[in-house]
Amino acid sequence: MYNSLKRPLDMAAFIIPEEDAFVRFMHERSSDEGEQVMAVTVEVLSMWQMSGRALTHQPPGYLLVNMTEATVDPLGQIGIFNHGMQKIGPDGEKFGSPTPADAKALALKSMRVFTESYRLIKTENELKCAQGFWAQNIGRAFGVGPSGGYADRWDEELELVTDDTGNIVLLLHRDEDWAMFREHVANEPTRLSSPQGFSKELELVTKVATVSGTLVPRELDDRTLESILEEGLPILVLPHSASAELAAVRSSPLSNLTARFLKITRAVQTPRRLVPVKLPIRGVPMVEYEGILLSLCHHLPANYGFYLLRTLRELHLVCDPIAIMAAGKGSPLTRAISVDLRHLTVRGIVTGVASLAYHGWCFDAGIPRSKTVKLLAALRDTGKMTCRELQRLLRDCDAQKLKSVLETLEDQGLVQIDGKVVTAVPMPLFVRSIPARHSFPTLKLETEAYMKTLCGKYPGPANVSPLELLASLRGTGIR
Repeated sequence: MYNSLKRPLDMAAFIIPEEDAFVRFMHERSSDEGEQVMAVTVEVLSMWQMSGRALTHQPPGYLLVNMTEATVDPLGQIGIFNHGMQKIGPDGEKFGSPTPADAKALALKSMRVFTESYRLIKTENELKCAQGFWAQNIGRAFGVGPSGGYADRWDEELELVTDDTGNIVLLLHRDEDWAMFREHVANEPTRLSSPQGFSKELELVTKVATVSGTLVPRELDDRTLESILEEGLPILVLPHSASAELAAVRSSPLSNLTARFLKITRAVQTPRRLVPVKLPIRGVPMVEYEGILLSLCHHLPANYGFYLLRTLRELHLVCDPIAIMAAGKGSPLTRAISVDLRHLTVRGIVTGVASLAYHGWCFDAGIPRSKTVKLLAALRDTGKMTCRELQRLLRDCDAQKLKSVLETLEDQGLVQIDGKVVTAVPMPLFVRSIPARHSFPTLKLETEAYMKTLCGKYPGPANVSPLELLASLRGTGIR
């Protein structure tokens, strides 16, 4: 009797193979290229994060900049849904007694006892007892699984707390998460570039941490962004204007694929350390995208530029396994999915880097960047200003110099000049103009033909839910 409650979702999972569900997801926002690009980029990056060190030595983190300022970020839900798999939070009832507070105290006590008596431990048996006591309490105190709240997983004495893999996705969902993240980025960036924490053997080791969060444009403060770029931290900035959740993300076939990917990659014990030297160009105009990226990196700190170029070279190491997981090995569809994943994701990454111009990076206006930021902030606060008002704002900038500065900002798509009146360009319009302004390659997906066959096979739009799809198939003879 109780099985009948699950039957519709299970039947939908059988009706829609995983490869079909994945292709439908890739095309769900095809009517809006910007949304389509960023949705797939977030899916790939969140799965990359969940793989830990199985595919690359350091998965990228990302900050979604929700330009619609919606209460719930629809693209942020992709990462939340993926990272929520197999996650158990620090909830005492899930683990039984003791309570979380007591468990944390016991875990801290075991750590203190161990460190204080480390030199006194003489037998392997004593060491195993200490490790066992630690393993029994650490999960109760901090939670287990591949992800956790940023503030929950840092401890003054234990530093970064992870599961046995040593990898963690730190989620930025609450005020306390953002406060600690900003503090670490500004004053202790090594906590993100080479975080320390204790292994299950109670040895201090270097772990791998990535971040996943969403914010609105005004919350991306200049101090945090400057620290990320100057330190070369593995964090991408991804702006988007999506306003509706993607239904396909929660479909049974896609969630099954994500869960299998997580299970397999988290089981890999040997981390990858080598970085590909050559840029993979199979099926994707990577050389063109790298050329755009290099021109942008010319005005970015060298550390961050190196990280971006490395990420482009590692992308196929992630997209290929995802495609194989979705469609099997050796299938033409597998290659098409991999190529499209790489094309959409590299386009999303380069769009994100180009969007840093909105914050005064990636170009030279001929004046210090701090003054460029000040000028743009004043324009955005008031909406429009006259050239005379801007000249007074910058003080030591004469009329000829100001004209040159404004022409540069206009070329970057940041302002519009009408005679002596200067108007700030809204961020959504600025981001939408990036592909044309930087001459991105034409976006033509190899799975488009396959998607057309799916439209005939499964009636309804690409974002239809499994239950809706199941209802639409009744009486059609499709099984």
